[in-house]
Amino acid sequence: MSRKLDISAVVSLIKDFDSEMLSDEDWDRLKEVDPSQEAQILEMFQEFIVSGYEAMDSKSKSLIKDSLYGVLSSPEFDYSSILDSVEMPFESIENPRSFFLLLWFAIFREQFTG
Repeated sequence: MSRKLDISAVVSLIKDFDSEMLSDEDWDRLKEVDPSQEAQILEMFQEFIVSGYEAMDSKSKSLIKDSLYGVLSSPEFDYSSILDSVEMPFESIENPRSFFLLLWFAIFREQFTG
């Protein structure tokens, strides 16, 4: 699988945070989220991403899991290639790997062990 596919699958997972996908009300509410606060990020993932992931077919779930695993397993991965694809309402994410580790935990209910 190419790195471009990995990125596309992970971008599709967080697309619900994009300005085009959020209502004005959700955008204003999410602007207040501090991306350095794990509890706030986990709550946000639960509300906006987990249910969408759970509603996907098994092939899509598998592709996303494999892609996120590949991204998290690559120590040199540049997370800006994903984050720059989505216009999110909250401040810039200072530790993108931690952001995606929390995303893994929110979806799969386990710590990433890659």
